[in-house]
Amino acid sequence: KPPVAAAQPGPAQFDDARFEARVYGRALVLTPVEYRLLRALAAQPGRVFSRANLAASAYSDHRVVGERTIDSHIKNLRRKLDAAALWGQLQRIRM
Repeated sequence: KPPVAAAQPGPAQFDDARFEARVYGRALVLTPVEYRLLRALAAQPGRVFSRANLAASAYSDHRVVGERTIDSHIKNLRRKLDAAALWGQLQRIRM
């Protein structure tokens, strides 16, 4: 996929070249895996993702990771969104 410009409309903005994400204009400090997870979730709002789907989005090298690894990344992503006072503004991610 080509990089998406940071000026895209909507609550979440992504710069794939820099692995930078902004939600409602607030910059988030994310690991590359957290960035890819948020990017995948934001690209298809309302979709229910399996852990296997999320793992495929998070790891481009097709490494094998346990289901709990994805749970841990989602937990950390939730914590970062909450710390940025954004969690209530986004639809809940359920595992």
